[in-house]
Amino acid sequence: MATWTRRRCTATWGWSSRPAPPTCGANKGLIALTRGDPVKAKAHLRQALRYNPEHPRAYFHLGVLAMREGDYPQAETAFLQCVRLEPANVECQEHLEQARRALSP
Repeated sequence: MATWTRRRCTATWGWSSRPAPPTCGANKGLIALTRGDPVKAKAHLRQALRYNPEHPRAYFHLGVLAMREGDYPQAETAFLQCVRLEPANVECQEHLEQARRALSP
């Protein structure tokens, strides 16, 4: 049986400890992004994707971070992944279009 602590975002599984779930990493990434710490944000979001490469919110937040840094090709890639995983997500689609507009002359 797993015991989840929301505050610390950790999980203990009986006799062993495992990494926190990908949602936790994505949430920590969003918090760091909101606080203006892009280095920590990127680290947490990439950790979430290592744990689950199919995590659309982690891709979305990486795209937002890339847009803020002016890295539009990276933003486009991240938003494309988000749209691929959640085709009906309008927010991902809109951000993808913004990244593509920023790329076009």
